[in-house]
This record gives sequence, C-alpha cells and structure tokens, in this order.
Amino acid sequence: MDAGISSLNEIYKPIADDLQRVDRRLLSIVAEALDPFPREIGAFRSFGKRLRPAVCLLIYRMNASSGEIPQAVIEQAAGVELMHIATLIHDDVVDGSYQRRGHQTLHRLFTDKTAVLVGDYLYATAIELFNRHGTRHVVDVVTRTTVGMAHGELMQVLMTAENRSRRAVYLDIISKKTADFFAAGAVVGADAAGVALDRREFFRKFGWNFGMAFQMIDDVLDYTATQNTLGKPVFQDLADGKITLPAILLIESGADLPPDLSSRGLTSSGQSTLTEQLARHDIIPRCIREADGYLVEAREILQSQNGREPSAPHRSLLALCDYILQQKGLPEFSFSR
Repeated sequence: MDAGISSLNEIYKPIADDLQRVDRRLLSIVAEALDPFPREIGAFRSFGKRLRPAVCLLIYRMNASSGEIPQAVIEQAAGVELMHIATLIHDDVVDGSYQRRGHQTLHRLFTDKTAVLVGDYLYATAIELFNRHGTRHVVDVVTRTTVGMAHGELMQVLMTAENRSRRAVYLDIISKKTADFFAAGAVVGADAAGVALDRREFFRKFGWNFGMAFQMIDDVLDYTATQNTLGKPVFQDLADGKITLPAILLIESGADLPPDLSSRGLTSSGQSTLTEQLARHDIIPRCIREADGYLVEAREILQSQNGREPSAPHRSLLALCDYILQQKGLPEFSFSR
C-alpha cells in the first residue's frame, strides 16, 4: 500500500469505538445462531473489512452531533453487516467455494443445508433489527435492496455465459448485488442522523458509486492478487463461470477466454496464456480506470455535502475512496486527474 494512503484502522478512527460495539453485537448474534457448532468456524473468525457498516456509521457521524451513537444506530449497522455475511454464506454454497478469507467455508465444514439455514437465520435477524430500530423508510429501502440482491444472484446463476459476458448485464448484476447494498447502508446512516429526504439521495448516490467501484476492483483482484491475499485460489471467479469486468474487456478486445476452465481452476498453461492476454490488451489498467470513474463521482458527491472545513468522518469517507484503489494485490497505477 502506498505510504500516502491511510490504513483502514486510521480511516476508521472517527468510528473506532462504534465499530467495536457493532463487532460485539455481531458476535453475540452469530454465537446464538451457531450455538450447537464449534466456535472456531473459519467463516466467523473475522468480519472482514467491515466496509458496509463503516460507510453507514461514517455518514451518520458526518451528519449527527458528536457524542455516543445511539444503540439503535449500532443495531442497524450490525444489520447491514449481517446481511453481507448471509450473502457470502449463500454465495459460497451456490458457487461451491471451499475457502473464504483463507478459511474453510461453512458448507464445506458442515453441509449445504446447514449453511443455507444459517444464512437464512442471519438474513431474518437483520430484517428484524431494521424493523425494530429503523424507520419505515429504512425498512422499505432494505426490503427493496434484498429483493434486488436475490434477483442479481438469479441473473448470475440462470443466464447463459453469452448473456453474462455482456457489459450491460455485468453492470446490472453488480449494481443489484453490491452497489445497491452500499447505497442502502448509506441511507441507513443518513436516515438515523435525521438527514432530510432530498439530501439522503446524495448519500445514496455516494454509496452506489462507491459500491460499483468496490466490486469492479474486487473482481480485478481475482486476476492480480495472490492466493494468500485473496484467501481463495487465483482466477477462481472465472473458473466458477463468473464473467466479470476483466473477462468482459478481454472478450470486447477480441481475445478468447482459456478453453481449459474447470471448477478446480485453470491449468498452469491456461494461467500463463490468460496473464499474457491481460497484459497485451491492457486489461487491468482499463478496469482500474473504469472503477476510478465511479470513485470520482463519489468524491464529488461527498464534497457537495460538506461544509467549508471537512469533518473527520468526511475525510475518512474520502480516504475510503482512495483505499479501494490501493489495496494489496493491485498493481501500481498512476491516475491523471
């Protein structure tokens, strides 16, 4: 990571105590759900980067008075992350993935049925948290987002490879599965802070643009990072039949995808061929530029909603935009802005 880019711990400083409260709430919910199972289940050793509750809490802090965040806001931020964890569990079952963040997935340790039921439980618990602690507006937003996420997953599973390789379809899928979810978390934070409805739309757009960029870069990392960084095999998305932005740009450039794809990944010769094609057609820099276009929009939206002197939460949200493009596993890249 570039020395000029803050680490997540630094970025999260304005909400460090708040995130700890969210973590404790998540652990209590997960412990209740998994009470019959061993506590060392890999899927719950770490809650990952916690970007979704962080965006929610930073937007709340940006718009609310200082002081301790009400427990109702913590509950809703926990609900945002619970929904994310549930989608990961379900995705692992659908994709047949055996590793997540370097640990065995829930369905690998137990059964598909067990994993699906745990994911359902976490989803239902999240909805209960929003119903109990959120406004009617928040419940409506979360409900629509959940329907969209399920539809995006169905599109990914049921569509033909030819349809999934179209850029418009890819953008629709990541909008439904990722960007709309970040947007919903942003709305939750703005709503809890009492932001007027018209201004909430600005934060929704910030979350959506941030989420689009995040997913594009996450898809790029599948092609550029190591297995240790990813916590799963390199090129696994492609092996699972997921046609993401790098593959789409390759197809648009007239290149053929490796023919030796299987659920176990690519052969070494297939990986070499793919790596050469990515370099020949400048695929990774093109993907990063496309993601940066969404981050430019996200930054502009944030700037329009801040006063003369940027607050600490505002600066952290801007730093998150920078962080997305400086994650471990991405190649060095210069932007001309």
